[in-house]
Amino acid sequence: MNRLWAAVRRRPVRAYLYSLLGPGFAVAQVYGWTTGTQAAVWISLGGAVLAVTGAELAQTKTRPVE
Repeated sequence: MNRLWAAVRRRPVRAYLYSLLGPGFAVAQVYGWTTGTQAAVWISLGGAVLAVTGAELAQTKTRPVE
């Protein structure tokens, strides 16, 4: 699990995952695996999770102004 989080914290991996969210759920909707509403919710959740990871990484690389 630590390797997964380490990978997700890398910017290229997050960008790749962002690019898969929309098209992936569009395909799922076409095949009837999800509804449009469910796809929108999962895309939003995925975006929020990936954004929090990026914000946490940015926080670890900065210092507050003294």
